[in-house]
Amino acid sequence: MSVDIRWQDGPLANGEWNGALVDDVLWAAQQRLEAYQDTELRCRENAIAITKIEEARHWLQARQLDRTKRGVQGTYQS
Repeated sequence: MSVDIRWQDGPLANGEWNGALVDDVLWAAQQRLEAYQDTELRCRENAIAITKIEEARHWLQARQLDRTKRGVQGTYQS
C-alpha cells in the first residue's frame, strides 16, 4: 500500500498553501472512518478511533488559537 501526501512546506504567514497540514490528514481519516460506520464495517473500534481523531484535532486547534492570540501563528516562533 502506498499513500502519497504532499506536506505543507514552510509557514502559512503569507497565505501560501503548498501542501497538506496534519489537520487535513486527520480530517480525511475521520471522514473515511465515519463512512465505514454507515456500512457493514461499523464497529466499536472505528467509533473509538473517530473519538481519538476528534480529540487530536481539538488539541491542534487549541494550539492554533493560542498561537494566534500570542501573534506567532504562521511563523516558526514558539
